[in-house]
Order: sequence, then C-alpha cells, then structure tokens
Amino acid sequence: MIHYQEHYPSNKFRNIISCFWTMGFAPDAKLPRLDVVLPDGCTDLLINTGPTFKRIDNQSSKDFLIKDYALIGQRKNAIEISQTIDTTFFAIRFTPFGVKSLFPFDSSELTGDMIDMDRSIKNLVDPIRSILEKKIPFQKKLIEIQEVLENKMVNSLTSNFLVEKATSEILSAHGNFNVAQFCEKANIHKSTLEKNFLSYVGLRPKEFAAIIRFNHAHSLLQKGNKIKLTHLALDCGYYDQSHMIKEFRRFSNSSPSELMKAKYLLPEIAASCYQSLRF
Repeated sequence: MIHYQEHYPSNKFRNIISCFWTMGFAPDAKLPRLDVVLPDGCTDLLINTGPTFKRIDNQSSKDFLIKDYALIGQRKNAIEISQTIDTTFFAIRFTPFGVKSLFPFDSSELTGDMIDMDRSIKNLVDPIRSILEKKIPFQKKLIEIQEVLENKMVNSLTSNFLVEKATSEILSAHGNFNVAQFCEKANIHKSTLEKNFLSYVGLRPKEFAAIIRFNHAHSLLQKGNKIKLTHLALDCGYYDQSHMIKEFRRFSNSSPSELMKAKYLLPEIAASCYQSLRF
C-alpha cells in the first residue's frame, strides 16, 4: 500500500503552489522493481526524507541519485525510478509557472533536468527540513514552511499575466488549446507567447497543452470504466485512436493498454491527483 497525501497552501500561495505532498509506503507494500513518473506539467521541489533513490532517464541515458533534495523541472518523457519500502518524500508541487517566484533562473533551464547542488535551493531546503524534523503537528509545520517561502521570494507572488491566462485556458480545456486563436484574441505574436512560456513554464504552449491532454486521457483511462479507446480519443480531442496511442507512446513509452497492464503505482497516483494542478 502506498501512502500519498496532498495539502493545499494558504490563499496567498495558491498562484504559485499547487500543493504540498508527502509519500511513503506501508511495510508490506509490493513495489515494482522500477516505477515510472509521467510528464504532468509540473515542477516539483522534492525533499528526500528517506534513503537515497535512483531516477533513470532512458531518453537522455542519465541516471541521478537523489540523496537529499532536487528541483525537478518539466518533463517531456517518462522517467523510471527505483525506490524501496523506506522511501519517503516531502515535496512542493508548483503551479506551471510558479517556480520562477522562488528561484532566480528561467524554467527552461530546468526542463528535462533536475538541480540538486544550487545554493539558492539549499538555502530554501535547509530551513524546511528543520521544520519537518520538529515534533509538532503537520499543519503547524505547513504554516511555518509557508513563512519560510514568503521570506525567500525572489519575485512577486503574481506571475506573468499572459502566461497565467494561457495556462488557465489550457487546463480548463484539458489541453485542447489553439495557440493561433489565443494569440489573435490577445493581439500578440506567437513568438511572444512562446518566449514567455519558456521562461515561466519551461515548455512551449503547444507542448504544455499536449502534456495536459495526455494527463486528462490517462486519468479517464485509470478510472476503469471500460471506456473504448476510440471514444476516449475523440472525447479528449485527439484526431482518432491512432493519434492518441502515438501521444501515449511519446509521453509514457507505452500504448494505453501497455501502460495499464504494467501495474505501476505512481501513474495511478498521478491520475487520481490530476486536478491538483489547478490554481
């Protein structure tokens, strides 16, 4: 059994933080040899409160050992991780554009990568870890953690309005988003929107929308209502079933049926908390 919980920030932080989340496993949990983390449109600050675990990126042929903490950027492909019964996390899931409020670099610098040796990250993680180790109720810990976050802000709590509006429309439409129509309505050039998106989100609008649509389709598939793939594809805005399967392989390295048969634990959690990306 897996223990996963989400805790929501105060209203002051809802524009930059989707949720705080914790994860661990029951002593008798049966873990797959390797689990998989799917692209989800999020950037996470992960604080490891258990033993070291391995993150495997087959696309870039990079392996990362996460011993202490890591700021994990947007992903365009699935990542395998190797974990044990003792693995436990505390993490901050940022809104798609929220990470830029806390760290002095463009989100595009994080895309497809993780940072674990940056001074600005360590200066944030150290006081948070100290709070997590306190013998006080967890809700009190969250209050104190948000006080730390407020003191560490490098940018305003408000984001780029253009990016926020486009992101909101993409999420509301579950990824069915027309870049050209949005730019025409906003009276801006496509390159302007892309430049802002890369800086704040770390992806181009079209890439982000495709990831959100994939997550929507995956969340519906995980509900187990025996929905036909043809109907699922059309309901989610794909041209046809082949188009949807192609996108599943792009983001998960598996077809929809292969992904479901694999019995991974983390994709099930991701599907259940798909809505937490809202802000």
